[in-house]
Amino acid sequence: VYRYLQQHTLATQYQHKALDIARETENLFMLPTILLGLAYSATGLGNFNQAKNYFRECLVILSSSKEQVTLLNALIGWAKNETALENYEVAAKVVGFVQTQANLDDEDRREMEEALEGLRAKVAIRTLDAYFEQGKKLTLEQALELVLEGADSSQTSPRG
Repeated sequence: VYRYLQQHTLATQYQHKALDIARETENLFMLPTILLGLAYSATGLGNFNQAKNYFRECLVILSSSKEQVTLLNALIGWAKNETALENYEVAAKVVGFVQTQANLDDEDRREMEEALEGLRAKVAIRTLDAYFEQGKKLTLEQALELVLEGADSSQTSPRG
């Protein structure tokens, strides 16, 4: 709720408490959702590298689950964050992949349109189209590999 009200600092405080509980109880249902919320809050605060760590941990957990909706939401958030970090190629390929997925809800479609707008403002249209086309040919596993291999695997957990 606080994140949607643009109160990212307060949202982050409460999410860290929830994250601690989810980790203590090893709740693999709540953990990715909380990490995703922390990632979006960090993005809202302009902490893009921290957000990247949260997105990465979230995606690692979701890659072994069947939770497709949260996974797509995390990929969209990742793409928006990568755009802020000026990693346009990966961001555009991920958006291209997400565009091929039929099970996006209205909120995810809105988020994807925002990601597209951010990319269009930064990347030449021909280059962007080429990246989108490459992304549309990816499988879910390939999209996750692209995202996770680009993350700095030497990072510790976002809180650590």
